[in-house]
Amino acid sequence: MIESNVWLERAGLFELLAKSFSFPAFDLAAALASGEYSQASREVCHAWGITDVRLDALLERVDDKYAGDEDTALHALRIEYTRLFIGTREPLVSPYGSYWKAIAEGRDPVLFLSRETSEVESAMHAAGVVNRPGLGEPLDHMACELEFLQYLCTVEGGAEKPSEGAAVGESVYETFLKGHVQTWTRDFADAIDGEASEILYRCAAEMLRQLKDCTLSKL
Repeated sequence: MIESNVWLERAGLFELLAKSFSFPAFDLAAALASGEYSQASREVCHAWGITDVRLDALLERVDDKYAGDEDTALHALRIEYTRLFIGTREPLVSPYGSYWKAIAEGRDPVLFLSRETSEVESAMHAAGVVNRPGLGEPLDHMACELEFLQYLCTVEGGAEKPSEGAAVGESVYETFLKGHVQTWTRDFADAIDGEASEILYRCAAEMLRQLKDCTLSKL
């Protein structure tokens, strides 16, 4: 049986990554400017057993780049997020699982009405998770999938109570991690490495890449 503190440590990493791949908010910029982001990253990665020399070097560069000025950090990150994940006609790096799965299978990507989006939405609704008001993103956006894993971990860790009849538990977590998130994280992270000019996104991509082979049986 997985102990509650282990589940909450996992939730911490998913929360950190979800914030990294969401449209930049002031709290992210403040955490970067204060050094809290890099400190939290090292702590949650250590808890997961993730040790990587390249990641350590990237976190040092994050500190050097964003230290002390949250307003400048926020401005730079919003420009870069828009350039990478939104674009003028299409993003340089698609943040949607349906895109990457379609490419891997040799199909033309389709948003909103894709099989992947429907499956992700069904899993979230079965777990008692409903769409946030005003959220226009398809639910197979990387940040949404990471937030869902965070939720499943906090439930298993006893920090959050699910609605009655919700489909949660270790098997739901493992199925979603392996069947959805891990299927496209490597391609997504590699694409970020090839396009990102802001070090935060290259750092977050490296942390995300480390999740590729993380399952309950290995942690």
